[in-house]
Amino acid sequence: MSLLLDTHVILWWLTDDPALSDEIKTRLDDEPDVYVSPASLWEVAIKQSIGSLDAPKRCVGTGRKSWANPD
Repeated sequence: MSLLLDTHVILWWLTDDPALSDEIKTRLDDEPDVYVSPASLWEVAIKQSIGSLDAPKRCVGTGRKSWANPD
């Protein structure tokens, strides 16, 4: 199943927010067809540039696997 994530879901996933169940987090980590819209990246960049959002620590590196496993 293909998944296109909303910006909030992306941020919750990357920050390990309890708003997402462990089951959903695991699925997002393992599902091969998880997509992030360029509009979500743009939204995050705007919020960061005006100081209303800090980058999640899991955003180190590039690509989903880097986010899921920053170490």
